[in-house]
Amino acid sequence: DPEGRGRDCALAVEKLMKRLVAEQTATGSSDVATTYAYNALLHGWARSGEGGYAAQRAEQILIEMQDRFEAGNTCVQPNTASFRSVLLAWQRSGETNDAAQRAQRMLNWMISLNQAGANDEAQPNTECFDIAMHAWTISGHPDTPRMVEELLVTMDRLYRDGNVSAKPNTRCYNYVLSAWSQSGQPGAAKRAQEVLDHMSKLSQLEYPYNQI
Repeated sequence: DPEGRGRDCALAVEKLMKRLVAEQTATGSSDVATTYAYNALLHGWARSGEGGYAAQRAEQILIEMQDRFEAGNTCVQPNTASFRSVLLAWQRSGETNDAAQRAQRMLNWMISLNQAGANDEAQPNTECFDIAMHAWTISGHPDTPRMVEELLVTMDRLYRDGNVSAKPNTRCYNYVLSAWSQSGQPGAAKRAQEVLDHMSKLSQLEYPYNQI
């Protein structure tokens, strides 16, 4: 059973991490439980196949990392990879009722920490947004078109403010187009066309010599 093995692996890594944290607390060592080790644990939970339980556990671990970092332990500072694993855990959780909302909440927290200067390593990138957008598109939630478009707008704002790693790509625009075109909502076709026109305009600005 691959999912069972995934769970067992994640639990084994978590047991080891708890031992390392205890050792770190007892000895005062700063090189035992590190961001790298925590990220391995988060990665394990994200791919464990344990659904909502894995996502909740990964989220709790991430919060613990940030709390310890804010308390002065710079060796466990969560970074982009840490948040990416938690976002992926929620996307894969199968929790159709609130997986997208939980992923959105994690991404919003990541953005706020970074912008407030509370964690300069938690820089949201295109992949983080992609995961959150995908979570919305598979959620079946009626707000999906609006939410993925808001994520796209946020990406564009961050990119224009200097975060080049958050530059929207074609895949992100396609999420928005697909969400509107499949929504069946009044005015959806018009909104999808507006997004498509915006994509075309951006492409012409970026690659002017490709214009006919």
